[in-house]
Amino acid sequence: MSFQSHIIDKVKLNKEHARHCEDCFFTTTSMNFWIWDPKNNPEIPYAPGEAPESNYAQILFLPTSRQRQESLEVKCLSDKDRTLIALDKCLIPDKNNKCEGLIFEGIENPSILIWVELKMGVKRKNQNPKTLEDRIIGEGGDNKNAFDQIISAINFFEEKGIDTSICQNQWHIAIPKDMKINANKSNAIQARIRKELKGYRQKKLKTITIGPVLELD
Repeated sequence: MSFQSHIIDKVKLNKEHARHCEDCFFTTTSMNFWIWDPKNNPEIPYAPGEAPESNYAQILFLPTSRQRQESLEVKCLSDKDRTLIALDKCLIPDKNNKCEGLIFEGIENPSILIWVELKMGVKRKNQNPKTLEDRIIGEGGDNKNAFDQIISAINFFEEKGIDTSICQNQWHIAIPKDMKINANKSNAIQARIRKELKGYRQKKLKTITIGPVLELD
């Protein structure tokens, strides 16, 4: 059984939901692509040709200028099958906040799982660590900050009987390029990273990265 089929079999609510789940998987061998989670903002409508057809994470190959600003760029060093699973609002349709997506390599037995949360909408006009900290680590308990959204998605998989600890795990939080330096300077964010790396050691959490680009081997 493929890893995709295994996941669908574990999370499906019924046959109709299982068919819907199949649309949440995007597989590519491209060395360069973008992960876009469209945000419909009525004050800034999308131009013709860039309006989203769905409201969950998806892969783009030729994004428009606006789509690039809203997307995580993925750069790959090797040519292999990589699959993005759209989690929030797709595979996981409930109202609890989950991270946008999960990337795995290969078909049957992936060796690494990459949990992705997009925070590309972090305010650029107020570029200070506090603005970023509110979105990345928050004040806890509301399940809306980036770390809690990733943890919530992992817990969902575990509750469904999908053992994520058989793979190495990586967490990536996407933020605008001009905010990355603030993430590096934030003592609160760096402390949270150290805490999660230590706490999830038995779950094989290998690394946590933050930035506008995700580089894969």
